[in-house]
Amino acid sequence: MNYLLGIIGSRYNTQWSPEEWIDNLKRIDKNNIIKGLELNLDLNNAEEIEYYKIVSQKAVDSGLEIQFHAPDLRHTPMDKILEAYDYLGKSMDKDVHFTIHPYGGSINVEDDILETIRDFKTMKREIVEKNYKVDFSVENLNYDKGIKRINLDELDPILESGNFKFCWDIGHSVFDGMNEHKLTETQLKSISNIHLHDVNEITDHLPFVHGNVDLVKTMDYLKEIGYKKNVVVELRYEDLSGQHTDEKLVSFVNEIAKIDDAKERRKCMSYMKCRYCGELQHSHEVVESTEKYYRANGHSEYNYSEDDAICPSCGIPMDQGSY
Repeated sequence: MNYLLGIIGSRYNTQWSPEEWIDNLKRIDKNNIIKGLELNLDLNNAEEIEYYKIVSQKAVDSGLEIQFHAPDLRHTPMDKILEAYDYLGKSMDKDVHFTIHPYGGSINVEDDILETIRDFKTMKREIVEKNYKVDFSVENLNYDKGIKRINLDELDPILESGNFKFCWDIGHSVFDGMNEHKLTETQLKSISNIHLHDVNEITDHLPFVHGNVDLVKTMDYLKEIGYKKNVVVELRYEDLSGQHTDEKLVSFVNEIAKIDDAKERRKCMSYMKCRYCGELQHSHEVVESTEKYYRANGHSEYNYSEDDAICPSCGIPMDQGSY
């Protein structure tokens, strides 16, 4: 999987020249965790588009991926969206991908679904007829301050209506209480992009400090479904530590490192079964229990061996290997 920074352009273009942007990102990302950017730009701001055109060109030349997050069609005309991303794609000499929200917030969700299907079909037809260098995926939303929007359970009719690609926003799903990851057949067939962030009971797009989005379980599920494409980490600028762009990006890179840490923790989480109490134990807990037992009984330099395993639950030698 490739980790991309999901950034709102207006927040990050005030300190560096566009020519410096990618060089500074690579300086901060010493371990090359970041494989690209998903840019959320103000398409009514020509200066911002030109700034990030240069950033995007430099990113592609440096081997990074670039994709975009589109504004809502109710706020920005379809032609402006398609023309802007086609312009940026041609400037990089590549097709570009953007994620877009379905409609939401009306009294009747069924009306939002039908309106989304109508306009997204029109947009797909426009892309083909005008030979734009773009394609797009449809993102699941979450309820927002009691306003019902099209969430994961309601997205399939849209995806099926136009064979649209799917962007799974995992944080949106968890915010709506969908903690057990289970995509439908339509979603599994259509998935092309992922957004990832933590949530609390009030809001989303938070750093991974609340633990409501279980990174270990999430990475396990992505492995189970064979997902190997982009994972965009979408974190709110205001909630990242630091005052300036470089400090914010250091915080951002550290948050993404937590995902890899979760994967490493999962690798270590094999299980052992105690033949006496019958409980399954995480192997790392067995190691801690065993070393604590032997060191407390006079073996100050003891190093763990599976043959000595002590059960964390009953305190008796487990006398059994890995489960």
